[in-house]
Amino acid sequence: MAVLPLEAADGTTVLRVPNAGVSIEALERALIVFALVQTAGNRTHAARLLGLTRSALLYRMRKHGLDHPEPPPGEPTSEETL
Repeated sequence: MAVLPLEAADGTTVLRVPNAGVSIEALERALIVFALVQTAGNRTHAARLLGLTRSALLYRMRKHGLDHPEPPPGEPTSEETL
């Protein structure tokens, strides 16, 4: 089971962590993904939400392989344009 951010009924966010534990790296990646989802992919706002500078967020995104966002629905992927 992965670390999953969940929204509680009162609007707060909680994390579900597996009994076996989780690595700090996995937790950091999950928080970055959650912030990007919450901000509709806006990296500046996601950085603010996480208390990071935009450049720190971009560094951490590259570290976790998150620097290539999915194209918006309906847009061709690179494979489709070849």
